[in-house]
Amino acid sequence: MHSVSGRFFGREFSALGLFWILLFGFAFACSGALVAQGEMEEDDDAAEDPRFRRAQRYHLTGELDEAFNIYDQILKDRGEDAPTLITYAHMKWKRGDYLEAEKRFKRAIELNPKHIKAKQFLGQMYLHQGRRKAARETFNALVALKWVREDVRHSGYLNLGKLELLDEQWIKARKHFRLLKKEGGKADRKSGKRGIKRMAEMRKFNVWPRIVGPSLFVHFNPVLTKTVYKDEAAREQLTASLCDCVVSICAKLKIVVPEPWHLYLFESDDQARQLTGRMEAHGWDYSWWINYNARGSGLDPRHTIACQLVARWCSGRPLSRMLVEGLAANLAGVDTDFHSDARKMLRDNRLRSMVECQKLLRSLDEHETRLQYKEGKSFVRFLIDTYGWESFEKLWKNFIVTVNAPRFKLGTTKGIDWQEAFDAIFEKGLGVKQSVAEARWREFLRSEG
Repeated sequence: MHSVSGRFFGREFSALGLFWILLFGFAFACSGALVAQGEMEEDDDAAEDPRFRRAQRYHLTGELDEAFNIYDQILKDRGEDAPTLITYAHMKWKRGDYLEAEKRFKRAIELNPKHIKAKQFLGQMYLHQGRRKAARETFNALVALKWVREDVRHSGYLNLGKLELLDEQWIKARKHFRLLKKEGGKADRKSGKRGIKRMAEMRKFNVWPRIVGPSLFVHFNPVLTKTVYKDEAAREQLTASLCDCVVSICAKLKIVVPEPWHLYLFESDDQARQLTGRMEAHGWDYSWWINYNARGSGLDPRHTIACQLVARWCSGRPLSRMLVEGLAANLAGVDTDFHSDARKMLRDNRLRSMVECQKLLRSLDEHETRLQYKEGKSFVRFLIDTYGWESFEKLWKNFIVTVNAPRFKLGTTKGIDWQEAFDAIFEKGLGVKQSVAEARWREFLRSEG
């Protein structure tokens, strides 16, 4: 670890309708990196074998166990083929079974070296995991193919631009982002503009002192180096503790330790707002592997790091800020007093339900973040202590594959019966309805208060 100065989220929907929604709010939009995940890989024989359509219906509604059973039988009866393997691998990725997903994607490429989607999905998964070297090799091979559609090639350029941004290869990154901005489709043009903005920010902060650790590039705003972190030893000590946090959380989630990414430390939320336009410093640019945190925000950098990593447990994050903030708080190892804030809120009649929090999903200001942090850390801790880590993991991943089911990615949250929806999701994951689990949580807070 060494120091470097410079260089550097209308209509009425039922609970079942919720299962068919993939929202772009709450920073879930992946700006092109994961757009292709919504596509179903078609097989030429699907029309002749009704099992394919049945499996696809299960896939679309997040019932992956049922889909796996059908695809297993198809592969046994018909032998391996690239389209079926790609769909199978994609579902494994959703569940966080990266080794099995990688194995299936690579087998599909072996069977058909010219198959575009196999390479595209594999590269996206590598980037999602933070395996930048493998992602770069895969995307370079993809864009080099002569028969690639223009939109797929643009997707490859976007992901290469992100990788170049993280590696501070400014000229290459600018070339790809400008090409997208000029020649890409609507989504690619937007991503190109965003990439140029990200690069401008990173270059602006290039003069900040930083410490390069094994898991993070930690950038210190100059104000902090004149006050809290005056000497390099203090900055190195913080960076070492943050890198240890990365390794610890990855071990708990059983995911690979990502290649180092960038963490920018501001003095306050106001400073971050002035310099970046963000509503608050605490946040994580999901598909860009960039983090921000402010010393005066009340949220430790380790919590911000945990928020980044919980998105890597499987193919994304649950459509619940309360669950995300809560799990991150339980993994970060900073706040060990999980329930006192929630107890006080309950006594003051200010403790909100998960449904109430969900209706504020798009409120990304710092005040709402702090409230859902306090509520979430207690609720998640109660769920883990009461039902066990394995059951909570099942709930989390069921939430992902159900609410984030593909194809229906332009839905709206208006009119959704969130209570009915959460009850169904929790019952499948924990064996109890969400309303029951929450009632037990509140009773626990009262009895232990």
